[in-house]
Amino acid sequence: IPEKLMKRMEDAGDGAAEEGVQIALELIEAIKGKQGVNGIHLMAVGWEEIVPRIVTESGLQSPQVAVF
Repeated sequence: IPEKLMKRMEDAGDGAAEEGVQIALELIEAIKGKQGVNGIHLMAVGWEEIVPRIVTESGLQSPQVAVF
């Protein structure tokens, strides 16, 4: 994990979970327009219920979700 992102998370304090969501949304935005990228695999280990929000807010198509 880049030091810049670690600092953002540390600086967020009690808001670290929300900061993590914002970082994920920024990364998705940066990746989804790249040629040759046909999908994004989200892994929200232990916080699976956040995935629909990230998919919606990122503007991704409806996910095919498998929760084990």
